[in-house]
Amino acid sequence: MFSCRNNIRTDILILLNCLLSISVFSNYRKFENYSPENGLSHSHVLSFLEDSKGFMWIGTFDGVCLFDGYTFRQYKGSYGDSASLSNNCIYKIFEDSKGYIWFGTENGLNKYNLKTGKFTVYTHNPSDPTSLPHNHIRDIYEDSEGMFWLATFGGGICRFNPSTGKSTRFNMETHPSGLLSNKINILYVDSKGLFWLGTDGGGISIFDPLKENFIRQFTPVENKNSMEDWTINTIYEDKYGTFWIGTWHGGLNHYNPKADTWNNYMHDNNDPNTIPGNTVRSIVQDDVQNLWVATYGGGLCKFNTVTEKATTIYIDLNIPNNFSQTFLWILHKDTKDNLWIGSFGAGFYKLNKKKSTFPYFYVKKDEEDADKMWGISCLFEDNSGTLWLGTLGGGLYNFDYKTNTTKLFYKDDDIFKNLIRSIHEDSEKRLWLGTDYGLFRISKDRKTIDYFKPGDGEGQLNNNAIFSIYQLHNGDLWLGLWGVGINVLPARELGKNPAEARFKKYLHNPEDLSTVAHNVVWDIMEDSRGDIWVGTSYYLNRFNPLTESFIPFRNCLTIANILEDEEGNLWVGSLSAGLYVLNNKREIEFRLGENDESYASINSLLEDNSGNIWMSAQNGLVRINKKNKEIKVFTQEYGLQAKSFAINVAANLQSGKLAFGGTNGFNIFHPDSIEDKSNPPPIIITDFKIFNQSVVKEITRDKHALIQKPLYYLDSVQLTHRQNIFTIEFASPDYSNPYNIRYAYKLEGFNKDWTETNSKNRSVTYTNLRGGEYIFKVRSTDVSGNWYNNTKELKIIITPPYWQTLWFRLAVISGITLTVFLIFRIRMQQFKQRMQLNQEHVIVEKLRRDFEIVSMQNEQLKEDIDKKNKKIASQALKQVANNEKLETILGNILELKNKYKNTRLQQDLNILQYDIEKEIANGSTRVEFNENINLLYDNFIERFAKEHPKLTHKDLKICAYIRMNKSNKEIARLLNITSGSLEISRYRIRKKLSLTLGTNLNDYILRF
Repeated sequence: MFSCRNNIRTDILILLNCLLSISVFSNYRKFENYSPENGLSHSHVLSFLEDSKGFMWIGTFDGVCLFDGYTFRQYKGSYGDSASLSNNCIYKIFEDSKGYIWFGTENGLNKYNLKTGKFTVYTHNPSDPTSLPHNHIRDIYEDSEGMFWLATFGGGICRFNPSTGKSTRFNMETHPSGLLSNKINILYVDSKGLFWLGTDGGGISIFDPLKENFIRQFTPVENKNSMEDWTINTIYEDKYGTFWIGTWHGGLNHYNPKADTWNNYMHDNNDPNTIPGNTVRSIVQDDVQNLWVATYGGGLCKFNTVTEKATTIYIDLNIPNNFSQTFLWILHKDTKDNLWIGSFGAGFYKLNKKKSTFPYFYVKKDEEDADKMWGISCLFEDNSGTLWLGTLGGGLYNFDYKTNTTKLFYKDDDIFKNLIRSIHEDSEKRLWLGTDYGLFRISKDRKTIDYFKPGDGEGQLNNNAIFSIYQLHNGDLWLGLWGVGINVLPARELGKNPAEARFKKYLHNPEDLSTVAHNVVWDIMEDSRGDIWVGTSYYLNRFNPLTESFIPFRNCLTIANILEDEEGNLWVGSLSAGLYVLNNKREIEFRLGENDESYASINSLLEDNSGNIWMSAQNGLVRINKKNKEIKVFTQEYGLQAKSFAINVAANLQSGKLAFGGTNGFNIFHPDSIEDKSNPPPIIITDFKIFNQSVVKEITRDKHALIQKPLYYLDSVQLTHRQNIFTIEFASPDYSNPYNIRYAYKLEGFNKDWTETNSKNRSVTYTNLRGGEYIFKVRSTDVSGNWYNNTKELKIIITPPYWQTLWFRLAVISGITLTVFLIFRIRMQQFKQRMQLNQEHVIVEKLRRDFEIVSMQNEQLKEDIDKKNKKIASQALKQVANNEKLETILGNILELKNKYKNTRLQQDLNILQYDIEKEIANGSTRVEFNENINLLYDNFIERFAKEHPKLTHKDLKICAYIRMNKSNKEIARLLNITSGSLEISRYRIRKKLSLTLGTNLNDYILRF
């Protein structure tokens, strides 16, 4: 604890001799990483393309991906599919003037037709000199005539006609003196239309496409001050017309065409301002004087072309030596200036431009742990232009604008615990610090610190946190304290020894309405009229110096900050009730946050040089145009130190910049540099599903898919009434921060109101819609929540069932009308006929009776004939059976005759044979047997034989006996066979009838 002024002087001098410089990480950016875990096809990313529809194509080692900001759609080659990619290693992606997408691969050139979803492949043919000179395509360029120029890795370059597929070659064989290597890594077209060809091992060759000739070479041999390496990875022409060349081992090279001079920039382990690696893979320009440089093995850096110094950009501070952030392959800047970084092993990183809108700085707690930082509790720029930073626990710092670094000015763990709440510079350029444990005064030369120790005695400073310090025009220093109101150090006391200084106090007295409204004082200011305003946790107060009384503004609650603008209006920020604007008459003219919780809590207020009001609210920074009250919100996605800022931690800087601080550091920016205008991205239908199944050919690759063309061209869909349950998915490809975009949709013809949704629910399902025409509409906001006029429309036609169609209804009406008419006519005819029938009724009745009598007689005759026929047929069947027995006997006689030849017995047998044959001849034949069976049993033999053609006559006879309900014993006797033979015959009949085990043969025949 300090005991006297000299001790403080000694301590501060010691600290000034050993200032601790702490880097403020403006070279740290918040990158987003996408890898195979997110749907990317491979972790090695080689190429990017943002097409005219707003989609991002990403070429990898294993196919290409189409990215809409949320999901990836993969395209890969399929063996045997000539309509797919010829190779999955994608080095170049290019969109031509006709909207076709081209892919340069390791095995051919691929053309993708967005309308058909098919690939066309062009490859090298050794026997055709007009084919591609080589299959490995590294770069593609389209000239004004629609001709392509291809850089190949092994065949030089060629001019390719996309209409004919023919090419003209320019390589070491055709131009041996112009090209030192046929392996071309990059074809870069400069501002004059010349081709700069970066080769693998052959330096740079410049080609004039109009003259079709090589005009110059750059190699290390040509000039000692030239490149350090012959292998060229990338070439970039900056806005000044000079060239930056990245090599494999020779670092970054700069060529000035006007002076014809070279400069080389290499990595130096001892110099942190050099590029981080000597293998420079890709270069893009960030602004007029800064380049983004990606190295293979050293990571990412930002190179200042004026100072010639590089700043390493840390992609992942949590893993400083992470492979993914050091081995980089390709850089790409999209139309919104977002930076895309393809890595060799970890997918790709994306740096949102909006996240760099507000330059972000913070003070590290620990050199070894960059993520731990001191919270900024107060900001103040003194008359000399030094920005002072008070922290919650880290002491007092000042900030160097040129180097973007902070220096620890003072820290003491014993006296004020390094908890600084407020900073102010008085008219004598002395600096005053309000802390949780008293007041400090720093001399004009910043070499002496005096401590005003709190105490309980008369005139002593109250021992509470000092949240605000303000010097009035009369020189008095007003202090706003937590819980003990206001302490005032009169002007005459400012230079005194702290022990002799006496404070005046204003406290809240609930018994006296003229006292300050509350003892928690957040802010104090004096306006241009000389009125003193005090913001408390209760009301806004105006102080009358003549009566030393306070007048509360009861309509302004919980006031934390007060600002007077150029017109003399008061802008009053509340911690719970939003923003109040008091005009010159001190009447409330404008309110913000009364009905919107987004602006309910206002932490700081500043006015910029253009007259705009900036305030830190609970969801970011808000800019208000005073003329039209237009409001623009900048959320954390724009690079703010946090979602919200600390109370009254803001400052107007002499440069015109503004500074806002909070728990994670501080932002310094110039209001004029804030670009918030952007073209609305299109809305894309990303999928269409019926019963949760995609019906788009591009996705399903089904040639019978309902939707055959790609989704960007989808403007209408026709469905049947059975397809009336469908899902529509959509997206707006704004890559700045797609997850902050909100959407609204409606289906005209079904509902009138818009339904809002967020980026996680970018789909809608409709069920059981009636037949008819509908218009689906969807629109989106920007990342700050402002709605765009970018409505996408999709016509949906549902064909109704035939019973709901107009023609069917007309047909039904016509049918009913015709039916009624016909019924009427019939009834009329029936009436006329009835009259006639009544007259003829007697005659008809007589004829009918005569007919019935004759019919009855005929029926009786028919029944008699049927009975006689059946009796005759039955007797005939018995006769057939007897004849069969006689045939069996005859067979036995013939066997005996053969046995007893030339004997008397043979003569007797001959007589018997004659009698039997005569009897058989007089009996029924086989045909008669069948006819009789058919007569008795409804054509049974004829029907059964037709149904089962495999049956023999013997089989049919057995079946006929079964139909006659004969037993097996009777059938065997009639056929003169044994019961065993009959069983075998029955078994064979079952097989021919294909009867199952559970089916009885007799039942089957009797039911037939």
